Amino acid sequence: MRSRGILRSAPVRLAPRKTTAEDTLSTPRPSVGVFHPGTLLRSLVAPSSTPDAGAVRPAEEGEDASLPIAREFIYLPPRWREREVVPIAPPRGRERRGHLYVLIEVEGNEAEETAARLRSLLADAFYRDPAGSITSGLVRAVQRVNEVLFEENEHALLSHQQYATLCCLVLRGEDAYFALAGRALTYIIRPDGGESFGRGLAGPGTRPLDLLGQVDEIEVELHYRALDTPAAVILTSAGLTDLIGHPASEALRGEPAQVLHGLRQAGREHRGRHPFRTLVIVPPGTRLSDARIPDDTLIDARADIEDADPLDRTARPGISAVLAPPAPHKNPRAMPRRDRGPSADGAPRPAAPTGGRSQRAAIVDGYAEPRTAPQDPNLGIPRRSLFLERGTSLPRIAALVSMLLILFFVGYLGVMVVAHVIQGGSLDTTALSNLEGAQQREREALSQSDPLVRRHLLAEADQLAAAALQMRPDDPTIVTVAGRIRREYQAATATTDLGTPLILVTLPSPGDEILLNGLDLYVLDRTSSRIYKYLLNADGTMVQAAPNPLLVGRGDHIGDATVGQITHLAWLPAGDGRPSPSLLALDSEGFLITYDPTRGLGTLRLRDPGAWQDVTALAVSGTDLFVLNASQQSLARYPLQADGFDGPVYNYFAGQTAPKLDDAADLRVGDALYLLHASGKIQKFTDGKPVPFAGPPGDLAPGRPAGLAVSGGAVFVGDPSHARVIQLSTNGDYQRTLTDPAHTDILAAMKDIAVPEGGHALYVLSSSKVYRYPLPEERQ
Repeated sequence: MRSRGILRSAPVRLAPRKTTAEDTLSTPRPSVGVFHPGTLLRSLVAPSSTPDAGAVRPAEEGEDASLPIAREFIYLPPRWREREVVPIAPPRGRERRGHLYVLIEVEGNEAEETAARLRSLLADAFYRDPAGSITSGLVRAVQRVNEVLFEENEHALLSHQQYATLCCLVLRGEDAYFALAGRALTYIIRPDGGESFGRGLAGPGTRPLDLLGQVDEIEVELHYRALDTPAAVILTSAGLTDLIGHPASEALRGEPAQVLHGLRQAGREHRGRHPFRTLVIVPPGTRLSDARIPDDTLIDARADIEDADPLDRTARPGISAVLAPPAPHKNPRAMPRRDRGPSADGAPRPAAPTGGRSQRAAIVDGYAEPRTAPQDPNLGIPRRSLFLERGTSLPRIAALVSMLLILFFVGYLGVMVVAHVIQGGSLDTTALSNLEGAQQREREALSQSDPLVRRHLLAEADQLAAAALQMRPDDPTIVTVAGRIRREYQAATATTDLGTPLILVTLPSPGDEILLNGLDLYVLDRTSSRIYKYLLNADGTMVQAAPNPLLVGRGDHIGDATVGQITHLAWLPAGDGRPSPSLLALDSEGFLITYDPTRGLGTLRLRDPGAWQDVTALAVSGTDLFVLNASQQSLARYPLQADGFDGPVYNYFAGQTAPKLDDAADLRVGDALYLLHASGKIQKFTDGKPVPFAGPPGDLAPGRPAGLAVSGGAVFVGDPSHARVIQLSTNGDYQRTLTDPAHTDILAAMKDIAVPEGGHALYVLSSSKVYRYPLPEERQ
């Protein structure tokens, strides 16, 4: 189970006034529904007919009028639909759990029915969860939904498998808790600036996000906000970005009341390429008439689309235009309209005159009509300048110009001083707000008995304190609080800072894999298909000088074989008639390159040479070669023969239930076989049978692991996405997190790791360099 808690900005509030717990937690209307994309829920949602735009939405009998107003927007090309929804209310005795909003977008057949079923399952799991923590309850509820969908997909045909994106919001008094999984996004719109979180669609060159039902453990992103200012909240799937783009925080500035009509108008006039489901939540008591953008502003926004290059994706209206339009013109009726329809009597209206803003306009039936300027009775007399009178002398003109320049500079300096004072005050206010939020999260964390929730809250507190420290680095109070929270978070996660790294090797190009055996260090560069060999000194802190570290590369001839694409490395120990150990390197053409320091280079034969192009990883135990092939979902064992590994082949899991291997990323063989998955999950096997192995906690599991090492009674796995290395015991118990806060770029770019026997050092291959870190002793 993986989850994240992130808090980056000042808190916001949905409601325009403070509400008591009694106000917020009262029971809603009997026919309670929930926003649920792809689900009709005729008996659970409010009628789909649009209420009167000029009236306040009335609170029906039993409904809590202090709850926000929510609208569901569904875009399934080419249809655009909208309907009113209400949240799921807590059952009797669980009022402290708050009201639940759920967005689920299901991909696949029968999406409507599946979404309704998953919605009900999530609500039931959340409200039945015995833990008092809302965040941990949300994580477990989302994981429960994922487990059910994943298990169904395991037993379904490929064409019947379904995947989902999910976004939850829990409102409890002044607290708002968000949980996102899959391609979910959340926006908060408010007049003084908004924010967004969630990752949506994967960018170019990045791994797509896992959807519910794709993996057995889904990553859950958690957020908390204390709501104290009017704001609109948007829960949406990633398809909405095709309509509004990827807005920055400044683009999220706007009036909450404008959001509903802004989205409605944008959806009608500019349809995106991708379907999406969106839930818009606006403050309670908002007049639907307030949720209308002035007509002229809408026309201008539409004109921006019509005038843009249809192939230019950047020309589409951003969220600042769609959701947060500029303030209306002082005289809106004086703004010319572009959508010129027929007049009241049906006659076509004359075309707008050319000349744009230089033309005057008269308003007739709400349309701008050209109007000629009044004729000047003194056409022969030239018009007088604003400052220039007849007979004005040049010295007077110069004096007037000088006076204007002086006034301009004085005014400019005054504005700059005022702006600097305001900005300084704003920074101080934000820093203090962040500090207060950090201390609040710290207090909540220290009162939690659940280690997962404690780590989440301390992580949020640490980020808030760091933000405050960045704004006010000289404030002793902020320095003290930030340092204390940082130490508490490190203690909660058993974080250990590594020492100063030593640069051992600088490669000609980035490497992909390292292998350490005693004092011999081998590096594989798959792109150039080269292997480099380096000899370390006695304590492993320096590489001894060598004339040419290149051991073998593409195009070299070894006997009758020509080296092609080298893909993986492994180490074959001595034994079974082999007097000395040797390096093994797999050539994708179906043979092994060997290197014995006493005999030099050689080759070994492989069974079925044409089937070795897609190998995921190699490992050797004794004289058995283990070959992992994720694309074929196989883990095979090849016993050593006289001329190589060209004899019989055995399924490692023969007679046992084989695990899912399509996302397997690496393996190591030591006291047992350790299998690393792309999700960060680690499995342990002995003789093909699974052995209990806890693995890293859900919130600390690596998202895209890079490197697996087993040494010194510990298992190490690299986590470049968080610039850290996770250390576990061989039983799978979490031990600590290894970081280098002074050189985060090294661990963020790591490709592979190695740990020598005894576990006294950590070798990291990062880009085109190999670093050595001393491993600190574990704190007892």
